[in-house]
Amino acid sequence: MNRERGSVVVIVSFFIVLFVTLLAFIVNVGYLSATKNIYENAAEAAAMAGSARLCDGDAINVAGQIAIENGAPEGSVSVTLGFFDDDSDQFYPEGTIPEGEYKNAVMVSISSDVPTILGAFLGKEKTKVLAKAVAYAESCGFLALGENSEIRIGPSGSSIDQPLLKNGVIYSNGDIKLARGATCSSWWGSRTYLPPAFENAELYA
Repeated sequence: MNRERGSVVVIVSFFIVLFVTLLAFIVNVGYLSATKNIYENAAEAAAMAGSARLCDGDAINVAGQIAIENGAPEGSVSVTLGFFDDDSDQFYPEGTIPEGEYKNAVMVSISSDVPTILGAFLGKEKTKVLAKAVAYAESCGFLALGENSEIRIGPSGSSIDQPLLKNGVIYSNGDIKLARGATCSSWWGSRTYLPPAFENAELYA
């Protein structure tokens, strides 16, 4: 009789341990899945926020801040600017952007070591959780004018046109290309168009 009771205790103990282990595994997987979902949402929000700031040069700082505000741990966020080719669905980081293209995309990567519930049993207390997102924008640029800014097309009555930007700022997420000078002739005479001139102006590209 005592032998049978001992066998029952062993069997019950085995199933209790098995049940607790299985429960811990399910909770652990759910926790890691929820954490990864948070990181993915944070990466997507950060990438979109960063792509909206490509023109003013603040994309990296904005993306990093948005990622942290949405649940990414401090020190876990990496932001990379580059070019996203919509046709090939490929991201080219700075330094590898194809010739003639421009920075139109932000990649946000989040990598963090997350504690595991079964760490004591598996000998691995933390598991690395990764998330990555890319957002891109079309070529954009804008001109910022202040109280003392001026835009002039050309001297009145002159046969030479040369646009002038004074005390202004131009932002662009691509190269700023200036038109070359040209002279056009017609029945009323000729007119020369020169590349734009800048006076106390700043260009950010």
